[in-house]
Amino acid sequence: MKKVLALVLAVMMMATVAFAADNADTGGSNAIVGGGTDKVEIGGEAGDPGAEGVQALPGGKIALKASAFTKGDDNLAEALERNGDFSSENFSVTTKRFDKGSNLVKSVEFDDDNNYVVVKLNDNYDLKVKDTINLTIKEIKVSAKKKLNDGKVAKGSKWTYVGETDFRVGHTQLEVNITDDMELYVDSGNGVTANDGVPVPRIATGTAKLVKFVKGDASYGTATINFGDLATATGRVYKDDVVYLDYNEDVNVDIVKKYPDADLTFLEFKGAPTFNSNFEVEIYADEDQYIYELKDGKISATSLKWDEDSYAFTGKARTLGAYVISDTKLSVETTAADGNPDTGANDVVGIATALAAVALVSAAAVSLKK
Repeated sequence: MKKVLALVLAVMMMATVAFAADNADTGGSNAIVGGGTDKVEIGGEAGDPGAEGVQALPGGKIALKASAFTKGDDNLAEALERNGDFSSENFSVTTKRFDKGSNLVKSVEFDDDNNYVVVKLNDNYDLKVKDTINLTIKEIKVSAKKKLNDGKVAKGSKWTYVGETDFRVGHTQLEVNITDDMELYVDSGNGVTANDGVPVPRIATGTAKLVKFVKGDASYGTATINFGDLATATGRVYKDDVVYLDYNEDVNVDIVKKYPDADLTFLEFKGAPTFNSNFEVEIYADEDQYIYELKDGKISATSLKWDEDSYAFTGKARTLGAYVISDTKLSVETTAADGNPDTGANDVVGIATALAAVALVSAAAVSLKK
């Protein structure tokens, strides 16, 4: 029933997103600078960002087109003529300077698939967008590795983007009024809907996923959070609780390589949301499957157990992390309790060790009596 309900809500959300397509960002979490104008393009629509700056999402990217780079009066896009030439094969990033917010930047590199230089931003699931500017690009410079377009772009020539756009990096926070019983629906990529299916406002660079519970009818209540048709978490939330609600099913290639004979699926709750109470967690899978937690790149046991009534692996947790579902039993690399490596010792050896310890204690007691 929950899977069907989640599917219906997902369809409703898609309809809502389609209705709001004119305001949606068609390029994901990208602020695109350049494109034949000095203005910033968000979702394919050119617009002056103004003094308040352009919002960019943590974990997203700021993409600079060739047209954003100049040398004197020359524009790199015009000098190249062919968009595909703007790539790491022909250019290297030689200078990256920021007036503000360098700590927010993960890297500056080429995106050869789209012919951009991208400023990749660090993931930060707690960073809330403010009205103040926290990222200012001072200068990014690229250098030609070879002669291009019959010498219109000389080998070694340097082309510069001078930052004329300020950014406000952070998540838009959705406030959810607390009621006795709340329903939230999380659709990866399309954000969150809350209570009566009221959609979260979409922002130019994505959809709000940072949720703050505020006093409505009560100061606390029970929230049921549906993560698509993959999982459900139910528990008590309190006034001013803030959690980041999103998930992905991205494949962890390193784990797949470790277990080549297993058919694996992955579920990660991004930002590892932590609640102020124990939540009842259900992760939907088949009875003949196995579920594990993924911590620091290693498989560990989980306290979640199969429940026939829910047709899911269920249990209690305050923090939602990353999980691996397998069609075969896997060797556990760390224990769920303390993270110590699994020595591979079997239960018989453990029992024998315990009995030996008891025997030593008994012998000591006898010796003291003598």
